[in-house]
Amino acid sequence: MSFYGRQNRILIEQALEKGLLNDSQIVECDLTGLSVNGIQWDHADIRDLHANDIVFQNTLLEKSSFFRSSFMRACFNSSVLDTMVLDGLTLIKSRWINSWVKNTAMKNLCLQRSSFSGTRFISSSMLDFEALDVRADNCLFAHSMFSVSYGSGVNGFCNSDISNCIFYHCRFEGYPLRGARLDSCVFVYCSGEIGDDMDCTNVSGIGLRGKVRSKSLQRVNEARSLVGQYVS
Repeated sequence: MSFYGRQNRILIEQALEKGLLNDSQIVECDLTGLSVNGIQWDHADIRDLHANDIVFQNTLLEKSSFFRSSFMRACFNSSVLDTMVLDGLTLIKSRWINSWVKNTAMKNLCLQRSSFSGTRFISSSMLDFEALDVRADNCLFAHSMFSVSYGSGVNGFCNSDISNCIFYHCRFEGYPLRGARLDSCVFVYCSGEIGDDMDCTNVSGIGLRGKVRSKSLQRVNEARSLVGQYVS
């Protein structure tokens, strides 16, 4: 196993030039502004460091743990996170573009003012997260869990704008969508405490309270086909 400490950023950059970073521990190293493009990142753990403005482009991140680190304004673009653990990260203003999050545990995250576009969350969990003022558009959430623990002091997706999204076979606990604004979203086979006091326009599939303007799901076969592409 390789160990990278405070003064080893150049060694990490050299490893990235080879297209593979694996079997590694990265601790207290400054990765601010690092560009990770076309890399296989495998069993390479991060903890207690700054990685603000880091960019992951066309990168496969798998079987790694990112713990108690700052990823402010990080960008995940056309990348895959598979069997990851993201715990205690500051992801304020992060951007998630056309990426996949699969079999991944996300907990104790600060996602304020982040944006998600064209991203798929499959068989993953978001637990005790702060996602105020988030924007999510054209995303798919399938076989996933969203939970806010009572007394945790976090607000889930409160005051966030969520549009053109599909939630399929998801479980909700602690009303993580409380106070969110939903537009043109569909909930299929979802259960639990989804949200209350939501502002919903053209939302189908759940019993709603608050400011509601519901609409029946149209083009059912097309919707089923779309979901099937990602969950079969």
